[in-house]
Amino acid sequence: MLNFDRTEAVAIPLSRSIKGSALWGTSIMKTAAEYRKHAEECRVLAKQVPEGEQRDQLLEMARTWDNLARDRETLVRNHPEFDTSKNMTKAHAPSK
Repeated sequence: MLNFDRTEAVAIPLSRSIKGSALWGTSIMKTAAEYRKHAEECRVLAKQVPEGEQRDQLLEMARTWDNLARDRETLVRNHPEFDTSKNMTKAHAPSK
């Protein structure tokens, strides 16, 4: 994955851009469930706007989020080491 630095218009690796930041060592990749939540949010918004270009764009965004969810599930099924949902559950679990 690349992170595009707009000020320099140069692509730099994402891992390099977050080294030393508060994000370093955390999971950036979302879970399939998160992607599906975004898809549903787009569908809810689409119902609130009149038929036309904006609704079509929101529905296209929903389809894209759904596709990302399916892709993520396939990735995790083929490479269980990329399953960030388990890490997120541990990170959000109440401490005793």
